[in-house]
Amino acid sequence: MRYYLQYNPKPENRAELRLAVHAGSLQEDEDQLGIAHFVEHMAFNGTEHFEKNELINYLEKTGTRFGADLNAYTSFEETVYKLQARTDSLPLLEKGLLIMEDWAGGLSFEPEEIDKERGVVVSEWRTRLSPDQRLQQEVGQRRQGEPGTVTERAGPGCPDRRADGRQVPAGPGGPGGRR
Repeated sequence: MRYYLQYNPKPENRAELRLAVHAGSLQEDEDQLGIAHFVEHMAFNGTEHFEKNELINYLEKTGTRFGADLNAYTSFEETVYKLQARTDSLPLLEKGLLIMEDWAGGLSFEPEEIDKERGVVVSEWRTRLSPDQRLQQEVGQRRQGEPGTVTERAGPGCPDRRADGRQVPAGPGGPGGRR
């Protein structure tokens, strides 16, 4: 593990905590496409110390805003979790570090939450597709089997189809599947 500390005078009484995990879409096997992005989403749906939506509810009570102070993203090479924690209160800072600990290895993956989040991830991914990407996916489905016509990876967050249009298997190893 590697960590960095850097003093910043602004914003006052705040520390930005980031957890960068070397797990993005490039580290996924063919039967795992979209899983890194799905795990990123599940980090907000229950952990060892915060059940279901308790994490979001707790952070909102402390003045944390989703997006500005709390966020995460998955890229080709990494998944990054970001939390701005208050430093004017030792218990609040400690709670922020506890959240980071949970994100690093304490996600709960409750079946009900998995089912709920699967639809969110698929919807988010489809919303992000541009008309050109949707056309490329359509062409990929029609030209399936022709070597070199469409890349294998659609990018981070592709939960249910490969870039060539073939369905990713559901269940163990598929989008949101349990291992």
